[in-house]
Amino acid sequence: PDPAAQLQPNIVHKMGKEIAFVLARENQVLLTTHVDKSHYHCHIIFNSVSSITGLKLSFSPSDLYGLKQFASEISKKYGVYYVDKTPLTID
Repeated sequence: PDPAAQLQPNIVHKMGKEIAFVLARENQVLLTTHVDKSHYHCHIIFNSVSSITGLKLSFSPSDLYGLKQFASEISKKYGVYYVDKTPLTID
């Protein structure tokens, strides 16, 4: 069985919080956890301008790759070994 299918929404939300904290620790963040597919998942929406420093958050392609690797490590910590071949984008 797929380990991701066994995750409860509170665990998926906790994983999302860990990722969001690293992604934008000085920015306002909205984290939603829901199921509109066959599994629970998170969406992270953040204010790109820090309310603390006033600086705009930006990501290079290597930053995005590193973030994807970090998210994979968080997943492994919870027993989910996830390999995603789709590109990570910031909309």
